[in-house]
Amino acid sequence: MSPHPTLTVRLPAAADGTDLRACRDGRCEVQVSPHDRIPAPSGMGIDTITVTAITADGITLTGTGPGTVVSVAWGGSGQTSYLNDLAITLVAVADGRAVLRLERRSR
Repeated sequence: MSPHPTLTVRLPAAADGTDLRACRDGRCEVQVSPHDRIPAPSGMGIDTITVTAITADGITLTGTGPGTVVSVAWGGSGQTSYLNDLAITLVAVADGRAVLRLERRSR
C-alpha cells in the first residue's frame, strides 16, 4: 500500500491581515484565531466579538455589550450569519484559524 497524500488547506490572505481594529468601521476581512477579540462597530448593540472556538469546518463567535450576550455558530466556508446588523461571512477555515468578512447590513 502506498501512503495517502496529506491534503494541506491554506487560508487565503485576508485583506486586513490580522489587524482586528480594521473592523471598527463595520467593514473588514481579517484572519482570526481562538480567543481573538474583534471590536464591533458602534451602533451594533455589542462592543466586542470574541472568537470562542474554531473547528475543522466552522466557527463560534460571542458578541458582548452592556447587558447583552449573543452567540452564533456555523460551519462551511461561504456561509453568512448575523450579529444584530453585522453580517459575518466565514470565508475559509484551516489549521485552527479562520478568515472572516464583516460588513454592516444596509437598511
